[in-house]
Amino acid sequence: MRITELKVDLENLDSVLERSRTEFLGSIEAYPDFRSRFSIGLLDPNTNIKYFELLESEEVCASFMLVYKQMRLNLKIVRVCFLTQVIVSKRFRGQGLTYRIAEYAERQAISDRIAVTFVVARRTVKDLYAKLGFVGFSHFCRISLREPGGSGISNLKKIISPQESDLKSILAMYEDSYSELNFHFDRCEESFKGILKLPKYCLQIASDKSFYFVSSSNEVIEIGMQKKVAKRDVVSTLLSEGFDCLKLHRDHEISKYAVSQGMEYSERFESREGHLLRIHIENLTAPQVKDLEAYTKFPGAQSAEILEIDQW
Repeated sequence: MRITELKVDLENLDSVLERSRTEFLGSIEAYPDFRSRFSIGLLDPNTNIKYFELLESEEVCASFMLVYKQMRLNLKIVRVCFLTQVIVSKRFRGQGLTYRIAEYAERQAISDRIAVTFVVARRTVKDLYAKLGFVGFSHFCRISLREPGGSGISNLKKIISPQESDLKSILAMYEDSYSELNFHFDRCEESFKGILKLPKYCLQIASDKSFYFVSSSNEVIEIGMQKKVAKRDVVSTLLSEGFDCLKLHRDHEISKYAVSQGMEYSERFESREGHLLRIHIENLTAPQVKDLEAYTKFPGAQSAEILEIDQW
């Protein structure tokens, strides 16, 4: 059995997805949204994608992708990748090919100077990835919004759709709000241009440029803001816009403010499904190994989260 490798770009994207998309789509109508995640991701200079196939006499036995990104760990940039689109053809199931994929992906990651491999694991395969050495790290947080207490008066902001000229300000607010939170992914203005094109998400900004947010359905999943903005104003404005739920990092300033105001907060940690990681100590400094082993040796003790938009 041999393995082939292909660097994915906009020219070969459709042919790659045609070979690898089958099990991840409920219907052909879902393909445009599925494709847009990859095509828009490829516009981001911080994102690279490789596609791999396992072949037996030219028949595809299995395939997978590695999506390469840059992440901040304690303010230092490390290279990471996502193992995704793992598919084993029906005729070859039960032969341990997923293990072979994980082993090959680890060798490839080490060769490519990758520090951490992430995988988003479905419940049906959670035990498999645990056996392969992946460990859960995400704390899935949810806050039910209500008006802040106290005698203060909220200054509601007008919410508008951002223009391209706003992207520099949005990027600065992203850095202000997320740079000190672990597992913070490098973004640029092109990253936010891509977010504007993703059909699943809505990126909006306050007209005075004091904060932006990203929503999906009725949930706010990302907030970036200037340091001087009043947190009360942010929460009250979101409520006035019809949002009733936040799904943010538990150490985000708005999360901490909401909890201080007695808003309903829940948190769920999964050690074997959802967001998992595997570290490659060969490509890490000793202090980085120590930092990351806090997640692998003591699952759940540390707070970390990958923003939904940065997941693959």
